[in-house]
Amino acid sequence: MPVTLLRCGAPPESVEALPPETLRCVATPPDGEAIARLVIDALGEPIGLPALPLCVTPDDYVAIAVGHDVPESAALVIGVIAALTAAGIDRPRVRVVAAHPRDEATLSEGLAQETSSGVRLEVHDPAGGDDLCFAGLAKGDRPLMVNRSIFEADVVVPLSAEATAGDLTATDDAGGAYDGLFPDFFDQETIDRVRKVRTVQDASLGSETRRTTRRAESDQAGWLVGAPLVLRAVPGPGGGVAAVLAGDPEQVAERAAAASSEAWRTPLIETADVVLAIVSGGPGQQTWTAVGRALAAAERLAGPGAVLAVWSDLEEPIGEKLMRLADVEDRDRVASELAAESGDEALAAWRVLQAIDRGPVFLRSKLDADAVETLGLAPVGNAEEMQRLVGRFPNSTVLEEAQHVNFATAVEAP
Repeated sequence: MPVTLLRCGAPPESVEALPPETLRCVATPPDGEAIARLVIDALGEPIGLPALPLCVTPDDYVAIAVGHDVPESAALVIGVIAALTAAGIDRPRVRVVAAHPRDEATLSEGLAQETSSGVRLEVHDPAGGDDLCFAGLAKGDRPLMVNRSIFEADVVVPLSAEATAGDLTATDDAGGAYDGLFPDFFDQETIDRVRKVRTVQDASLGSETRRTTRRAESDQAGWLVGAPLVLRAVPGPGGGVAAVLAGDPEQVAERAAAASSEAWRTPLIETADVVLAIVSGGPGQQTWTAVGRALAAAERLAGPGAVLAVWSDLEEPIGEKLMRLADVEDRDRVASELAAESGDEALAAWRVLQAIDRGPVFLRSKLDADAVETLGLAPVGNAEEMQRLVGRFPNSTVLEEAQHVNFATAVEAP
């Protein structure tokens, strides 16, 4: 049966059958050295600021704050360290702080040579204790507790990933000059409050006002920490990096948003009977968050009663919030509960539940098939099974890089 292939930045392509090479998450491993060079070049000519050597001194202690979901984070950090050492800062004066525990293994492995030369690596703990210190008061006199290593550093380099279209649905925290620094490196109460999950309907009501408020709070947090320079990576195809921008926070945010929108522009075509969403990227990007985004994108292309399928290398365990979907009888109640919760997992669970409610959902992952099935998802074991599934329908669409796509508003014919 004919299949329509959708790729970012390309017109729709019609083929006779699902190409086997489509069913892989990483086609070509990203070039780590090239990514590090993008960082070095960006810091050499930062937007709206002097070059990095003019912004630091050899006596400075530097904290590199690695935000959530940063693609090729180790290669990016290696680029920052190279730029710092070229500016006269020794490695023992550099500390890398990761926002999320799941990034620790990737950074630890990728930065092994750097840590053996004196660079220190730690993971932020938002729960409290000695890892946090008082930074100031937010609006409403709420105390802001921030990571101590970041607050006490002479120079802070926030490293974040630009939000793609998949990040922007149903959350209040997308965008902003200090996205990735705030709320990632603050206390758990602040993180939960900022990352409140809402239904799409709720998010559409007054969303611009909420985002303006969030961005004002984010800007205040960036000022309290003291981060006049930020570094932002625009995610690229295959889990790589399309561009790196450094410099004045506001100018970087504006240019990164434009670059991301253009990089992930995808035509919105007529609906199909089955939509297969491919989750791209390596292990660090194979998450339930990415699966949820991919399903949200696939629903935009699905006709009434259509089947949704996701091809992924997902290994992330099923957490407590996702387990609420297991053998659930009252889906409306669970959806309402999840919509009032906070955090990435709650949003991913809510998106999975919305997809299941509209029709059958198939998932290829590296998780136990029985565990996947308890969530209401139909497990797919291999490429042959997925090809048979897609081949059963007269009208099929395959959406590559599904967790990132930015749909064009006009409907285009394949």
